[in-house]
Order: sequence, then structure tokens, then C-alpha cells
Amino acid sequence: MIKKLEEKNKICLGIFSCKGFDNYGPFKLIGGINKGKPNEKDTQNLIIFLKIYINKTYLFFFLLLTLFCLLYTIMVYVNLLRGR
Repeated sequence: MIKKLEEKNKICLGIFSCKGFDNYGPFKLIGGINKGKPNEKDTQNLIIFLKIYINKTYLFFFLLLTLFCLLYTIMVYVNLLRGR
């Protein structure tokens, strides 16, 4: 999946996964697998992941905005030197 995102020039900031209850197909015959999942610990891990993801996202957009401001400043300065 990450390769497909990169092919479309998308950025993956993180991946989260946890086991979940499954009673599809042959698992239905035995009553399912991973009963009780996701549980409280999985939920806490998701919250931690989201906090990290949000921090990465803010940092990414802050750096991107800083880069655009820097490029705009350079463009204005170059135009001033040219006398425009």
C-alpha cells in the first residue's frame, strides 16, 4: 500500500494496526478468532498513535509553510534587485 501511495506522490505518515474479531468463512465454524479484540489496550495504542500522527502532521505542514514563505521572500527580493 505504501508503494501505491508513493507512486501517486502521497506521503504516509504512519501505519496503525491491531487484531480484530473475525468470524468470516471457516472461522465461523469455531466461533471466530481474536475474541475481545480490539480491547482497551488496543484503544490506548490507537490514541498514542494518533497523538504522534497529529504532531507529525503539524510539523510537516509547519515546515511546508515555512518553505513557501522562504521561497516567496526570495522571489520578492530577486524582483526588487531587478527593479520590478
